[in-house]
Order: sequence, then structure tokens, then C-alpha cells
Amino acid sequence: LKAFKLDVSESGRFADVLAQGANRSAADVGDLGAALKQVAPVAAVTNNSLEDTTALLSILANNAVRGADAGSDLRGILSRLTDPSKELRTILKELNVSITDSGGRLKPLVQLVAEFRTALNGLNDADRLRAASVIAGQENLKSFLNLVGTAPSQIQAMQLAMLEADGAAK
Repeated sequence: LKAFKLDVSESGRFADVLAQGANRSAADVGDLGAALKQVAPVAAVTNNSLEDTTALLSILANNAVRGADAGSDLRGILSRLTDPSKELRTILKELNVSITDSGGRLKPLVQLVAEFRTALNGLNDADRLRAASVIAGQENLKSFLNLVGTAPSQIQAMQLAMLEADGAAK
């Protein structure tokens, strides 16, 4: 709760979102809790909501990346994007992807996944893999490739499910 700056009065919302993620994915509530333990502090300070973060973790669970592994991978991707290396800045320029909004804040990861998917689709396999490796880091590559390889409609449906999670824990 605290990582996403949620008040104790919003514990029901938190429980509902976790339950909804478990209902809509191959993860269970324990998997999502372990994942959020890893990523929540970074997600919250990088403009990512509980619902969006849980949606991405649920997508990863449906691609056999669960629990702390999924959370660590998302944390790693976000960390790389918050302090991009020279090589990453070069790749972003080549892909014509801006990772910050007009206010200079990191865009939500759900939005960046969509932008990266579009930008990477124009590359051959070798260049796509090289760019993805620079963006996400080798250790987070499996999760990044799973996310950008997921149909936009599936990610949007998962986001919507998390936003409509009210009562899912009951």
C-alpha cells in the first residue's frame, strides 16, 4: 500500500486488484504479492499505477514469468529507463521513442510498451533483439519481449480488468 502511496482505507482496492490479477492470469495472489514487493517502490515513483503494474505482471504470468522474477524484471526495466545509458539514449533516438512526457516524467510502462512494440516492429530480427537487449537489459529481456510481443488488445483488456476490479476479492 505504502509503495503506491495508498492510504490504509484503500486496502480493499489493493486486495481487489490482486484478486482480479489472479482471476485473469496464471498467477495467484502470492505470485502477484511477491512481484509487487519487488517492483512497487520503483513503479510508484515512475508514474505507474497499481492497476497498470498489476496488469503487466498478469500478462507476464500468462507468459510463464511469475512472482519475484516478474517483479524484478519490471523493476530492472524501469530502473534502466529512469537513468538511460549513452547506448540506450542512442537506441531510443534511432527508434524515435521518447520515454518522457511533456513534463519530463517517465511515461507509464504500459504506454512505453506500446511505443516500443511499434518501433521494434520495423526492425529485422537481429536488430530487434539488439535494441530490446539495450532497452531492457539482458537479465530482463524475457519479460520485455513477452510484453512487446503481447497484442495491444490483450494489454488493454487486462488494464480494463484491473480498473474494474472492485469487489473481486469478495
